[in-house]
Amino acid sequence: MDRAKKLKILKKSFLGEYKPIKFKGVPITVYKGEIFVGDGSKTELISKIASEHNARIFYECDSDGKVIGISIVPNVGFNGETMESWFEKNGLKVLKKLAELFS
Repeated sequence: MDRAKKLKILKKSFLGEYKPIKFKGVPITVYKGEIFVGDGSKTELISKIASEHNARIFYECDSDGKVIGISIVPNVGFNGETMESWFEKNGLKVLKKLAELFS
């Protein structure tokens, strides 16, 4: 599959038009409206990546309150930006930085 087709599928997954996509070898999954990182060890770096790309984070915790994952969610809506435009402008950059962080 060529690169353009892969990018189109990633975008469709983020927009909820395709099933979630889990990256191989890194704890990253693209879901409808969010990028999930299934590793709670690098919260400060993930938070920085999110804030640099107009997104916020939500912590996923286990029953003991330990962070086990982080959801990155775009700040869209009030500023007139759509999920699609956010992904086109920021989504691939966020995914690339996260993949580098966990490689």
